Amino acid sequence: MHLQGTFYILKKRCKVTLTEQCISWIPEGSPECYRRILISEVVGTWLCPCGSSRCRVRPHSSAHAPARHDPSPAPLTPASPAPPVLPMPQPVAKMSGSGLTLEYCERGGGRAGPTWRTRTVALMHPANEMVVAWHQAIRGLLSGLRQRPRRLLVVINPVGGKKQASSIYKRKVMPLFRRAEVETRVVKTEHRGHAQELMEDEANLEGMDGVVAVGGDGLVNEVVMGLMLVACRRAGINPHDPQVQLPATPLRLGIIPGGSTDALCHSTHGTSDVVTAALHIIMGRSPSLLFSSVYS
Repeated sequence: MHLQGTFYILKKRCKVTLTEQCISWIPEGSPECYRRILISEVVGTWLCPCGSSRCRVRPHSSAHAPARHDPSPAPLTPASPAPPVLPMPQPVAKMSGSGLTLEYCERGGGRAGPTWRTRTVALMHPANEMVVAWHQAIRGLLSGLRQRPRRLLVVINPVGGKKQASSIYKRKVMPLFRRAEVETRVVKTEHRGHAQELMEDEANLEGMDGVVAVGGDGLVNEVVMGLMLVACRRAGINPHDPQVQLPATPLRLGIIPGGSTDALCHSTHGTSDVVTAALHIIMGRSPSLLFSSVYS
């Protein structure tokens, strides 16, 4: 895929290029302001049918629905031998019209530490069909990122630690998951050991790409124990035998800090920052962890 067009970004006319690896733009007359965002760093994208500036912060409730009177977008099939370049209606005389917003991840480093944050950029164009075609192309590229989870089982301990886990998920994590188009099933634990019980019932794991624990270290331990017992059961291994090697868990585990110390989250993500943890999950970051068993 190779698309080129002219959009307005921050009121500046820019030449924009989209490939399978990245989206980049250069303001006309300012080649030193070249900017590139890897597709793997894009959290999500949404349409702004009315060209409203507030859409640059958050999508409308119908963010992924086509705008009114949208014609069918032109097919984006590659041409041979040269890559196709989407034709650009000319001239572009003003910034008004519709647009699309990209939300992307900005990874911390150096003095910023390991904290990750999201940033947004709005691409405006007077021709709505152009905006819709680019929006669909970007969403298609995002759906092809195989490392990213599409469906997650979210387990929340509402009474652990400072009893803020439910609020943390609703305010900081759920909006990010929605904008990244991650489907979720949310379950709140009701008693000690409930998370392990949920994991051991394999019906709860069916069709899921991973499990997210929103709580403290105790909740994470319960989820890990349940997933490990499921893995042992599938492999025909006695988990209480000190001579056997424990198998890998059947699903990936994401940790959102919502407890008192959140030591496991910090050791996994390098920080106890909620947004950073959520972005690690969305991006499909998968560090390997070793388990050990103690027998008496």
